[in-house]
Amino acid sequence: MITFHHINHVLNPLILKISFFLIASNCIAESCQMSYYGPVPEPDPGQPYNKYYWVKSAMEKLRSGRLKGAIISFLFTHVCSAEFDGPLGMENGDILDSDLSSSTMAGTYYRASQARLNNQGAWCAYLYDLTPWIQVNFKANVSITGLITQGMHNANRHVMTFRVQYGDSTSSLTDVTTSSGVQLFTGNSDADSHVTNRFSPVLHAQYLRIVPVSWVSGNKCCMRFEVLGCR
Repeated sequence: MITFHHINHVLNPLILKISFFLIASNCIAESCQMSYYGPVPEPDPGQPYNKYYWVKSAMEKLRSGRLKGAIISFLFTHVCSAEFDGPLGMENGDILDSDLSSSTMAGTYYRASQARLNNQGAWCAYLYDLTPWIQVNFKANVSITGLITQGMHNANRHVMTFRVQYGDSTSSLTDVTTSSGVQLFTGNSDADSHVTNRFSPVLHAQYLRIVPVSWVSGNKCCMRFEVLGCR
């Protein structure tokens, strides 16, 4: 039988904590048995004379489902980082065409759904759109750790600098900022190279909007991208 004592030798403390919650949840559902070898959890401050209260309380919450939100919050807060993230679905299509929108498009072949990383095309805003943007609706709150951007395939059309906005509704988007104000991200200098920008701290939002600030003079504002993070 594999015990938490064995797991502790191969997983770091963070993963051990996550494993405890996930395996505990699964075992309650499957009525399986668990063994735990390790230090007794500290007692809850409200129960100073019962050092097993925390375990009992946690298991009761798991059984009732009340701990589900706490587990999800824990994973978002502590796990999603550059070490644990992955593409959220621009390139592979997990993000649907209907989840993408933009301020304008230069034509049918330049609509927002063409902005997928490594696509043989790009999203391009209307030539006279001076405040272009492209937006993703993840349809749920996700953790967003970064962006990978490209220009338009085989063309001298790329975004050189951009801002990023995020939020849980399109009416309350917030700019990513630094201590000195709105953060300006460095984009691309050619058509096809990947440029990765990371967010610190990680963003938590349903909507992500990329707002180009500068692009190749005299050409349409065009780009492709992938979003990095955790669902």
